[in-house]
Amino acid sequence: CYDDVTFLDSVDEFFELSSNIAWDIIVIDLRCPGSFCFVSRCINTLPQVNVIVLSQRYSLQEKFKCYELGAEMYLVKPFSPVDILNAIALVKERDALHSSKKSFVKLSTSSRIMYFNDSLIRLSIKECLLVYALALADQRKLESWQLMERLNILDFDNGHKYLGIIVSRLRTKLRKYNFPEHAITAVRGYGYQLTIPIQLVL
Repeated sequence: CYDDVTFLDSVDEFFELSSNIAWDIIVIDLRCPGSFCFVSRCINTLPQVNVIVLSQRYSLQEKFKCYELGAEMYLVKPFSPVDILNAIALVKERDALHSSKKSFVKLSTSSRIMYFNDSLIRLSIKECLLVYALALADQRKLESWQLMERLNILDFDNGHKYLGIIVSRLRTKLRKYNFPEHAITAVRGYGYQLTIPIQLVL
């Protein structure tokens, strides 16, 4: 079901073809030279493109950096071709879900500003990463440990408390702008859920 696939050897080749090809999903191996710069440049110049990153080994710092740059998924080797196809299918499903729902809230990941009605709400880095991660998640819901990874909270012993403080401060900030009261809810024994759709923009 994925017939239109292009294999490229370099980042330069990708951008040379970008004027003629409407990319949908990009899968990049971090072993490629300049891969982090590519992810950043790709997301900044082609915000409609979804990026899946492949890594030789698991690294929390590397994973956080990829998500911070705007990657959709981070897969660690070894994996099978079926795993990659499943990842692509999941990204396409998320993309279709966000496109089909009319969002009345927008989040600019580059400026860390949330647009709600006529209000501009400035977010901290961790607040922006929190909303971004939940907005992309399946059912807009993530476990606490997943959010701690996204927010680069390395102290897992006190991580739940720190995460709770970030969520509490964000809720307080949003209430000042008459934001929906239960937009971010705690899921007991699990984590947090974003209850409203948010459109992500550059």
